[in-house]
Amino acid sequence: MKKYISLLFVLPLLLGCNKKPQTFKLKIERSDKEEMTQVLPEFMYEHAITNAITSIYYVGDDKCEPCKKLKPQLDGWCKVYHGVIYYIPISSISDETQLNYLKSATHYEASTPYSWEDNPTTPAVFFMMDKCIVNRTDQESTMSFLLNYVEVNDN
Repeated sequence: MKKYISLLFVLPLLLGCNKKPQTFKLKIERSDKEEMTQVLPEFMYEHAITNAITSIYYVGDDKCEPCKKLKPQLDGWCKVYHGVIYYIPISSISDETQLNYLKSATHYEASTPYSWEDNPTTPAVFFMMDKCIVNRTDQESTMSFLLNYVEVNDN
Protein backbone atom coordinates (compact mmCIF):
# COMPACT_ATOMS: atom_id res chain seq x y z
CA MET A 1 0.00 0.00 0.00
CA LYS A 2 2.86 2.39 0.83
CA LYS A 3 4.32 1.76 -2.65
CA TYR A 4 1.13 2.91 -4.32
CA ILE A 5 0.85 6.01 -2.17
CA SER A 6 4.50 6.85 -2.88
CA LEU A 7 3.89 6.26 -6.57
CA LEU A 8 1.00 8.73 -6.49
CA PHE A 9 3.41 11.44 -5.32
CA VAL A 10 6.35 10.49 -7.53
CA LEU A 11 4.44 9.82 -10.76
CA PRO A 12 3.36 13.46 -11.32
CA LEU A 13 6.97 14.55 -10.87
CA LEU A 14 8.19 12.01 -13.42
CA LEU A 15 5.45 12.77 -15.93
CA GLY A 16 5.24 16.46 -15.15
CA CYS A 17 5.34 19.25 -17.66
CA ASN A 18 8.49 18.93 -19.72
CA LYS A 19 7.82 22.10 -21.68
CA LYS A 20 10.59 24.62 -21.58
CA PRO A 21 9.44 28.15 -20.88
CA GLN A 22 9.01 30.24 -24.01
CA THR A 23 11.90 32.64 -24.43
CA PHE A 24 11.74 35.96 -26.16
CA LYS A 25 13.93 36.17 -29.28
CA LEU A 26 14.88 39.25 -31.25
CA LYS A 27 15.20 38.14 -34.89
CA ILE A 28 17.76 40.23 -36.75
CA GLU A 29 19.20 40.37 -40.25
CA ARG A 30 21.83 37.93 -41.44
CA SER A 31 25.14 39.05 -42.95
CA ASP A 32 28.30 37.46 -44.25
CA LYS A 33 30.38 40.34 -42.90
CA GLU A 34 32.67 39.46 -40.03
CA GLU A 35 32.40 42.78 -38.25
CA MET A 36 29.92 45.47 -37.35
CA THR A 37 28.55 47.80 -40.02
CA GLN A 38 29.31 51.48 -39.41
CA VAL A 39 26.35 53.84 -39.89
CA LEU A 40 25.25 57.34 -38.96
CA PRO A 41 22.43 58.14 -36.51
CA GLU A 42 20.04 59.05 -39.33
CA PHE A 43 20.34 55.47 -40.60
CA MET A 44 19.36 54.24 -37.14
CA TYR A 45 16.26 56.43 -37.18
CA GLU A 46 15.29 55.47 -40.74
CA HIS A 47 15.96 51.76 -40.29
CA ALA A 48 14.57 51.13 -36.80
CA ILE A 49 11.86 53.77 -36.47
CA THR A 50 10.62 54.65 -39.96
CA ASN A 51 10.91 51.11 -41.38
CA ALA A 52 10.48 49.28 -38.03
CA ILE A 53 13.27 46.80 -38.76
CA THR A 54 14.42 44.74 -35.80
CA SER A 55 18.07 45.64 -35.32
CA ILE A 56 20.96 46.22 -32.94
CA TYR A 57 22.92 49.47 -32.64
CA TYR A 58 26.20 49.91 -30.81
CA VAL A 59 27.14 53.48 -29.90
CA GLY A 60 30.77 53.68 -28.91
CA ASP A 61 33.92 55.73 -28.78
CA ASP A 62 37.44 54.63 -29.72
CA LYS A 63 38.82 56.54 -26.71
CA CYS A 64 36.53 54.85 -24.17
CA GLU A 65 38.20 51.92 -22.33
CA PRO A 66 35.03 49.81 -21.89
CA CYS A 67 34.28 50.40 -25.61
CA LYS A 68 37.73 49.11 -26.53
CA LYS A 69 36.89 45.87 -24.71
CA LEU A 70 33.33 45.51 -26.03
CA LYS A 71 33.90 46.28 -29.72
CA PRO A 72 36.07 43.18 -30.43
CA GLN A 73 33.51 41.00 -28.64
CA LEU A 74 30.71 42.38 -30.83
CA ASP A 75 32.81 41.90 -33.97
CA GLY A 76 33.46 38.31 -32.83
CA TRP A 77 29.74 37.72 -32.34
CA CYS A 78 29.08 39.04 -35.89
CA LYS A 79 31.74 36.67 -37.24
CA VAL A 80 30.45 33.58 -35.40
CA TYR A 81 26.68 34.13 -35.64
CA HIS A 82 26.56 36.12 -38.91
CA GLY A 83 24.25 38.72 -37.38
CA VAL A 84 24.23 42.41 -38.22
CA ILE A 85 25.16 44.94 -35.55
CA TYR A 86 25.24 48.58 -36.62
CA TYR A 87 28.03 50.69 -35.16
CA ILE A 88 27.65 54.43 -34.55
CA PRO A 89 30.96 55.95 -33.47
CA ILE A 90 30.51 59.04 -31.33
CA SER A 91 33.22 60.72 -33.41
CA SER A 92 30.94 60.48 -36.48
CA ILE A 93 28.28 62.66 -34.84
CA SER A 94 29.42 65.98 -36.22
CA ASP A 95 26.45 68.27 -35.69
CA GLU A 96 23.25 68.84 -33.72
CA THR A 97 21.12 67.28 -36.48
CA GLN A 98 22.88 63.92 -36.19
CA LEU A 99 22.69 64.08 -32.40
CA ASN A 100 18.95 64.76 -32.69
CA TYR A 101 18.54 61.66 -34.87
CA LEU A 102 20.15 59.58 -32.12
CA LYS A 103 17.98 61.20 -29.45
CA SER A 104 14.81 60.78 -31.55
CA ALA A 105 15.51 57.16 -32.43
CA THR A 106 16.06 56.23 -28.79
CA HIS A 107 13.18 58.31 -27.45
CA TYR A 108 10.54 57.47 -30.05
CA GLU A 109 8.17 56.05 -27.46
CA ALA A 110 7.73 58.57 -24.66
CA SER A 111 7.64 55.89 -21.98
CA THR A 112 10.91 54.16 -22.89
CA PRO A 113 13.42 53.97 -20.04
CA TYR A 114 16.28 53.42 -22.48
CA SER A 115 16.73 56.78 -24.20
CA TRP A 116 20.16 58.12 -25.13
CA GLU A 117 19.28 61.55 -23.76
CA ASP A 118 18.69 60.21 -20.23
CA ASN A 119 22.01 58.36 -20.18
CA PRO A 120 24.44 59.65 -22.85
CA THR A 121 27.27 57.26 -22.06
CA THR A 122 29.31 54.77 -24.03
CA PRO A 123 29.30 51.93 -24.65
CA ALA A 124 25.58 51.67 -25.27
CA VAL A 125 23.93 48.88 -27.22
CA PHE A 126 20.30 49.39 -28.25
CA PHE A 127 18.19 46.37 -29.18
CA MET A 128 15.25 47.65 -31.24
CA MET A 129 12.05 45.98 -32.40
CA ASP A 130 8.70 47.36 -33.59
CA LYS A 131 9.91 50.97 -33.30
CA CYS A 132 10.80 50.48 -29.64
CA ILE A 133 13.95 49.82 -27.70
CA VAL A 134 13.58 46.39 -26.16
CA ASN A 135 16.75 46.74 -24.12
CA ARG A 136 19.79 48.96 -23.68
CA THR A 137 22.90 47.26 -22.40
CA ASP A 138 26.37 48.27 -21.32
CA GLN A 139 29.67 46.41 -21.47
CA GLU A 140 28.81 43.82 -18.80
CA SER A 141 25.39 42.70 -19.99
CA THR A 142 25.62 42.99 -23.78
CA MET A 143 27.10 39.60 -24.60
CA SER A 144 24.72 37.81 -22.24
CA PHE A 145 21.72 39.50 -23.87
CA LEU A 146 23.04 38.69 -27.37
CA LEU A 147 23.51 35.02 -26.57
CA ASN A 148 20.19 34.58 -24.78
CA TYR A 149 17.74 36.81 -26.64
CA VAL A 150 18.97 37.36 -30.20
CA GLU A 151 18.45 35.03 -33.14
CA VAL A 152 19.70 35.57 -36.69
CA ASN A 153 17.24 35.11 -39.53
CA ASP A 154 18.30 32.50 -42.05
CA ASN A 155 16.68 34.34 -44.97
